[in-house]
Amino acid sequence: MAGYSTLRSREVRLLRILSHARIHDNDESLPSSTAAFTGQPLCLSFHVVSLDQTQIPNFVALSYAWGNVEKTVDVQVSGHPVRLTRNLYDILQCLSLDESPDFFWIDALCINQDDIDERSAQVLLMREVYSLATSVRVFLSLESEPLNFGMTFLEQVALNPAMHFNPDLSPCITVEGLTVASEELRESFIAFFAAPWWTRIWPVQEYVLAKEVVFQCGKRRLEGSTIQASFKSLVHHERTCCWAARRAVDGNARGYLDIPSKTHGSLTIYHATLRLDNLQNMLNPEDYSIYNLLDAMALFRTRDCSDPRDRIYGMLGLKFNDETLRKNIEVDYKIPDAQLYESIALKMIDNSESLNVLSHVLRGSFIKQRMHALPSWVPDWTAKIDATSHLMHGERMKFLGQFQASGPTRPSWRAIAPGKIRTQALMISKISEIAPGYPRDESSLPGRLVLEEWRRLACLPKNGVEHSSNSNEELSQREKDFRLFLSGYLAPHSWSHDGLERAYDTWVSWFTNDKPASLALETRNDAREFDNFVRFTSSGRRYFVAENGFIGFGPEPMEAGDTLVVIPGGRVPYVLRNVSHGADGQESMIFTFVGDASVQNMMFGEIMTSEAPKEALDLQDVILL
Repeated sequence: MAGYSTLRSREVRLLRILSHARIHDNDESLPSSTAAFTGQPLCLSFHVVSLDQTQIPNFVALSYAWGNVEKTVDVQVSGHPVRLTRNLYDILQCLSLDESPDFFWIDALCINQDDIDERSAQVLLMREVYSLATSVRVFLSLESEPLNFGMTFLEQVALNPAMHFNPDLSPCITVEGLTVASEELRESFIAFFAAPWWTRIWPVQEYVLAKEVVFQCGKRRLEGSTIQASFKSLVHHERTCCWAARRAVDGNARGYLDIPSKTHGSLTIYHATLRLDNLQNMLNPEDYSIYNLLDAMALFRTRDCSDPRDRIYGMLGLKFNDETLRKNIEVDYKIPDAQLYESIALKMIDNSESLNVLSHVLRGSFIKQRMHALPSWVPDWTAKIDATSHLMHGERMKFLGQFQASGPTRPSWRAIAPGKIRTQALMISKISEIAPGYPRDESSLPGRLVLEEWRRLACLPKNGVEHSSNSNEELSQREKDFRLFLSGYLAPHSWSHDGLERAYDTWVSWFTNDKPASLALETRNDAREFDNFVRFTSSGRRYFVAENGFIGFGPEPMEAGDTLVVIPGGRVPYVLRNVSHGADGQESMIFTFVGDASVQNMMFGEIMTSEAPKEALDLQDVILL
């Protein structure tokens, strides 16, 4: 593009915006809205600096959503033509209305987007750019009016941490007499978090790396520290009084907290605040089991970006304990999307010496694949997944590290051709029969019928086993194993044997009741924690029994005839599908990857132990496509 000169290594462009306020000095007739300046030329210029120089001008890094890339405006920067999106043009007009800082760093303008080599080089500098900026200005909206009540509410929460936001409790926070039970305040609150900025990939590192964050909506600003203080207060009240009082057994909020927005894609207050929650987690990632690039990519999987490669490149500025993988990733926008995703999966396996990345291969009715050319064992990071399924899968992944189905083994994972892997596997059994997993919503199969089917396939009585001295000892042990399996082996150590039985019994009372709301509140509360564990383990999955009697939860697309395996380096068992037969009609060892599984009596290396010699394990060479 004509307006760009060539940058040397570690140089960046800063953008100077000469504000209309300064142009007009103290002109009292200065327009009060952005629209009033439409058509007036912006005064813009580039200033090139090296990140190695000792005196870098103070600058603000702009964080925003690009908007519709098809709607563009041509402007003059340092006397040369540059094209930008209409959304960015309007933002610049708004910034020029006040005494904004002289210099900004704005990715879409300060990087020549038409120069692939420059884009690749500049992405590697973004960590430094956002860390050096005096502040990061998050521009959420050109208009402040629809968000005013919500922003005032956030300010009030931050200033009055002892006040409740549940209108049934006193004292309660109000905004001009409105509580969060009112539609007007609720819609305004949700609107703040419904802005496109909260759904994009790049803002993650822009927020996390900032020294200081300032949110701007029209001419109104809100300090990031205020948002963080309000969030801290909201979390405290959620856990101790306000939301906890409204939460049902399944862990979801009810009442005003779970009322879908009429104007923002059915977003609720609960899911709106999760968008901030995820960003807050990245400020202290280890506290939330976010140890590496894979964890961060999974956490923000529902966010969007214009270029699929940015799902990886947009995370590289984040800081993790292990920087080895990040340093081994070359930013190159010439690499095809599918090739990059496969390469990253291989690097993750090699760097971590585990197969954890395989647990992020998701398929089913809850997710819509986009990249169909990927090998079956490579996650499609562009796939669209609904918020609830993403939340449940994320909770399941938090517990992945406690399992070691393959024992103390390491991956034998070798690429023999593009998309083709040679590895080893212990063939456990064919899948014999399949049943529904956890009901997805109230219209699904009743819980009573689901549990009866699960118990039938586990060869257990429909109504449980009476625990008495006369009970069959083997049957009683199988009952205990079944209950522990249903909890996903996630039950806390504080639960004694009796505690697990009691939690299971109360959960059954709720899960099999046609009208769970009619049950005593104490019963519903007792069942909540056990139900969370069941959902983490079984959500988006199907229940199965293998030919040799193993039961488990596996990927939704699994079928009878698929093969249950344990692969060295895998923390959990996996399900494979044979796709090739020899001339004699016998199956050859060529498979596609279906997904991971949770299997009773197989999650802690019971099948593959360190004492067993390699030959005794009967590992077989397999090829995955």
